[in-house]
Amino acid sequence: MSNQGQTPRILGQKSPSHLRARIIAEPEAAGILHALAGSTGLTVSLEEVTPAPDGLGPPCQRMSRLGIGRISGCKKRRSGLLEQVAETGSSAAISCPVGTFCLAVPVCAQGIQVATLRASGFTKKMGASKERAAAVQKLLSLAADELGRRAASLISRPRPGSAAVRKALDHIHAHSDKPIPMQELTAVAGVSRQHLAKIWKKQVGVPLNGYLNTIRIERAKALLESGNRKVIDVAMECGFGSLSQFNRAFLRTTGVSPSRWLARHR
Repeated sequence: MSNQGQTPRILGQKSPSHLRARIIAEPEAAGILHALAGSTGLTVSLEEVTPAPDGLGPPCQRMSRLGIGRISGCKKRRSGLLEQVAETGSSAAISCPVGTFCLAVPVCAQGIQVATLRASGFTKKMGASKERAAAVQKLLSLAADELGRRAASLISRPRPGSAAVRKALDHIHAHSDKPIPMQELTAVAGVSRQHLAKIWKKQVGVPLNGYLNTIRIERAKALLESGNRKVIDVAMECGFGSLSQFNRAFLRTTGVSPSRWLARHR
């Protein structure tokens, strides 16, 4: 599959640090991902350009019961797909032995690939076919173009000039794998919570709480996909004060409740 209409990627160029998370944090961009998932019924995600070595999509998780050999093969195929997109800067698709299609489209901004838009979950029961995969690929390409335009505006947006915001931003991404209490963040920034929230919104363009919650929800989704984890345990591990707070943030970010999202992705 080609990336018609997609800005070609300048191979060898690296995307600005933290850009994928900043794209996801913008409400309009998050809405695009949710709309794609809702309209296609597939797992849709915005991923790093270079795939995580042990990364698995929900379809692969469901295949784990079929044996180590099958799950290992699925991981290699998915990783190979994302690597192909990263190397060529063009859209690509694969069909797994069990009849599951996986699509990947590069998101490019100013000639730089900043992320990979991926959709997977086609099965025979869902009417998996090359024709349907091609149709969804067109939808992904249109979405990738829009996400690329939004990414371009983020690239052109200067890095926060305030030392407090830079410290907070760097701390969030350096410790995105663990809870980050607000008091910890303000201590690192060296300013009050109210002041940090005010200058953050002005310089980053996204509310601080919304940005932090998006990072937490992305981690929560990965933990929920990784195995039989209780929702309450995931909520606490990702830094939410209560299950109700987690449920509200998850619904606001993904458009569905954690339980419904989990049922859809298992």
